[in-house]
Amino acid sequence: MTDPLWYEVLRALEARKLNRRRLMQASAAATAAATLPLARDLAAPHVASAAPRAQSNANQLVVLDSLQTQNWLYMDPGKFYEINPSAALNLLYESLYHIPDGSKIGDIKPLLAEDMPSYSSDGLTATIKIRQGVKFQNSGNPMSADDWVWSWNRLNNLKGNPSFLFSDFLDSVKAVDPATVEIKLKSPNAALPAILSAQMMGVMDSKVGMANGGDAEVGADQKDKLTDWINKGNSLGTGPYRLTQWDISGEVILEKN
Repeated sequence: MTDPLWYEVLRALEARKLNRRRLMQASAAATAAATLPLARDLAAPHVASAAPRAQSNANQLVVLDSLQTQNWLYMDPGKFYEINPSAALNLLYESLYHIPDGSKIGDIKPLLAEDMPSYSSDGLTATIKIRQGVKFQNSGNPMSADDWVWSWNRLNNLKGNPSFLFSDFLDSVKAVDPATVEIKLKSPNAALPAILSAQMMGVMDSKVGMANGGDAEVGADQKDKLTDWINKGNSLGTGPYRLTQWDISGEVILEKN
């Protein structure tokens, strides 16, 4: 249930070894590879024979892995960079774009976006309409453009391993209105939908995040405490499952919304 492709994509991006075409292809392949086994697991509730107590509940999904402890360091989209967490995070958090068909890895489609980005004439400003009527799993709060801005600014200002997805490609983001996000790019970038399909770019409930120590401002790398709350078995995404329990040594228990 783990996928090395995301790791390769991130490393190559960091080293600036991917051109736009290769980024689109590699990101798509990684997302598709992560999605397909999860879809099989959802269709087969007997995923984890080692945990009959949890898996006997039809509303729960147990995600198991036998790799070492360090591979499950984070369940926080703003910090995770390991391979294993993607198996669970793919069900907890959603991005603006995704790959619905793993056999068509270059075919990126809107997920929480209404459509593909529209660009200014100089290619430096991207405008994205987001879906309306989407609610966060734990709070029931409606998702808005402010949540995307907060989530991405937090990712950037945490200065963790995945922060380059913002800092290398995006200059700034703002909410034009509750249903519209505007992105200022460092340079014209045809691979923007692929970048925005990364799990690390998923949306978080900003109200719940701030209420539990989350910080998206400059200095968040020193002040943010949201990861501590997440580590207690909490999540704040829009995915079909929510986190109820996780063990850094390898077991994650999710519950259907």
